[in-house]
Amino acid sequence: MKNKIELLSPAGSFQGFKTVIDKGADAVYLGGELFGARAYAKNFSREEIIEALHISHILDKKIYLTVNTLVKNKELYSELYDYLAPLYEAGLHGVIVQDLGVARFIKNNFENMELHASTQMAVTGKHSSKMLKDYGFTRIVPARELSLKEIREIKNYTNIEIETFIHGAMCYSYSGLCLMSSLIGGRSGNRGRCAQPCRLNYKHKGENTTLLSLKDINTIDILPEIIKSGVCSLKIEGRMKQSSYTGTVTEIYRKYLDKIINNEKYEVDTRDRERLVQVFSRGGSSSGYYKEKSGRIMLDLGNKNKISTSNNEQKNAKDDVLSLKRKLNLYGVFYPNAPLVLDVEDEKGKYKYNYLGQEIEYSHNIQSEEQIKKQLNKLGNTLYQWNEINLNMDGNIFLPNSILNKARREVIQGLEDEILRDCSRKLKNKHMNYPHLENKENPKPKINVLCSNKEQLEAIIDVEEIHGYYLPIYLAWEYIEDLKKRNKKIYIKMPLIQRNELHTRLEEELCSLVKRGVEGILVSNIESFSYINSLGYGDLIIADYSI
Repeated sequence: MKNKIELLSPAGSFQGFKTVIDKGADAVYLGGELFGARAYAKNFSREEIIEALHISHILDKKIYLTVNTLVKNKELYSELYDYLAPLYEAGLHGVIVQDLGVARFIKNNFENMELHASTQMAVTGKHSSKMLKDYGFTRIVPARELSLKEIREIKNYTNIEIETFIHGAMCYSYSGLCLMSSLIGGRSGNRGRCAQPCRLNYKHKGENTTLLSLKDINTIDILPEIIKSGVCSLKIEGRMKQSSYTGTVTEIYRKYLDKIINNEKYEVDTRDRERLVQVFSRGGSSSGYYKEKSGRIMLDLGNKNKISTSNNEQKNAKDDVLSLKRKLNLYGVFYPNAPLVLDVEDEKGKYKYNYLGQEIEYSHNIQSEEQIKKQLNKLGNTLYQWNEINLNMDGNIFLPNSILNKARREVIQGLEDEILRDCSRKLKNKHMNYPHLENKENPKPKINVLCSNKEQLEAIIDVEEIHGYYLPIYLAWEYIEDLKKRNKKIYIKMPLIQRNELHTRLEEELCSLVKRGVEGILVSNIESFSYINSLGYGDLIIADYSI
């Protein structure tokens, strides 16, 4: 397989980070103490993120930070810069964002920081994907409701990196557009505080049942098809779950991703399916929207959520020691009356460090090559292991273990400094780049009313104080002449969600209405925004609250 396919795992704690790294994750996404969509997860302190970044650089992994909530102006200008600056300098690989204002802020202040469009943006098609790519995004996480066909169309149209969820919890609503938690309990999902009311029991025909709770997604059987659709990053959901869960799921998907990469026959072992169920199950699982339309098969309609956690899987959680190591090659020169020389390089030959130690004295006590190697081999709990040790020796020499230990420590530290120096960045401007804002006098406000159906419109059509009406396309067609006669303004209200099949159905009617004199087009998602703009009607766009 020519293109690198990334296995992306969640980490809700530092221990969880180390577990998924050990289990085979290529990259990890995690949240800090601010701006993450999992405000009630344990999350990472700044110091933990920086330590995790150091580990990721040494082990050739990546870390993406979730900054995927909506951010208020006072937070944008008082907190976000200071929050991101030290992480940027420590070599943070990318930021996952929902808020376009946050994306612009990062683009203006943190040069070459990768921008990933969160699934919270509800990207549903090729037009919004192209818009985000032009805006500076390097990757999109599209809405989880898209099919493999739609994902393939986005990839063919934009060639942007695509990251999709392959395992874990599913939301009943489009991500980023659900207000249920906020309205019921005052905890906004768009501020990272979703109370998950969709998981609760609701009364239906006299019985309590989980009407809105979706089964978890499990794509182990269709993994090859997902990759063929153009997905480059396979994302496991679960920052709120224990490391035993994320570790087990990562390990199993690593096994089968490697089968695909190595062109092996793809067959899923029954025992692996069972392990995925044992570690966590919410009323069974489905393959999501990739190949099927929504329906009862995706719902967990039991009287309670069926969750099981295997004790055996719990015991497999790693302790504080990472077993994954970076392989190094060591070359040493040991001659009497000459300085001790150690040259180290990583296995790929990208990083090198040369150590020149004290002069080696002639000794009658001959020290063997095996004795020296044994001492140099004591790397303990470091993140390194020797791939090979080659020593060039001659004559009678003897070096105390203290000198060999010091040389080993310094050569390892020297190489590590080279790696971290290469991965770090320097901020060109230590102060935030503020946008230039002009003070403009606000015009006198006018009342415009959104009507979703004919009954609403008829009830208020004669109210003189109303300046204009936002109407769905079908209603605008019916009432455009009547409202013009009443000297009222007409605005088209586009659907809350717009996907490819709607474009062709709506385009002719939309263009005709524009020609007949509508004043503007109200859009509710970035797919509609970019689609309307592509038709040449950008100056008519009015962005709704959901933008």
